[in-house]
Amino acid sequence: MHAAAPRPLGAVTAGVGNAGDDSPDGAPGNPATGAATTMPVLSLFLLLLALFVMLTGIANFEERRTAAVMGSLDATFRAADAGATRTLGSLAGPLIGAERLEERLHELVATDFPLQPVALSRLGTTVLVELPADAVFEPQGDRPRAAVRELLARLAGLLAEPPRGLAYETIVALAPRDGAWRAAAVARALAAAGAPAERLAAALIPAADGTLRLSIETLTKGGGR
Repeated sequence: MHAAAPRPLGAVTAGVGNAGDDSPDGAPGNPATGAATTMPVLSLFLLLLALFVMLTGIANFEERRTAAVMGSLDATFRAADAGATRTLGSLAGPLIGAERLEERLHELVATDFPLQPVALSRLGTTVLVELPADAVFEPQGDRPRAAVRELLARLAGLLAEPPRGLAYETIVALAPRDGAWRAAAVARALAAAGAPAERLAAALIPAADGTLRLSIETLTKGGGR
């Protein structure tokens, strides 16, 4: 056998390149190729991160809304405790109580006070009774007119006798220009006629300019705002 002829040193070194280089311009070890691969991956990662942040925010918002809705349904349709007497409050809750109050007020106004400019409405468990402030009070004072005093007395009778298991909380509100003392005078008139004084309050509402507004909220007995 013949021994292989020795190769020149220049030929040996010429064949040795950078480790991992397969080609001059497309080799995996090329820094330009690595940067071109990293940037799309980084962009995709940032997009996914933004998506997760957005989904987390939506989930937290929906969780709060769901909790509020479930709390309202629980208060409305809470079942009575085992062995306890079933009442209107435990079966149907404040919502039906507010509906009954609204119906009774409509009957009262239509039958006995058809000439009074009373506006009735209901939002969930809250019944709103609104009258023009000028039609409620005597001129230059906080004393309600005679017809309004009779209406307040009849209303106080309803507030004093809520359905079993329920209670009514009433806020008498006027705009600041109409005077807080006038709102307090109406609350005192309701209390004097028999409405529970501990569930009456007077307030100022700028949006109710020129209007006396009674907000009557139906609550489960022992509940509060």
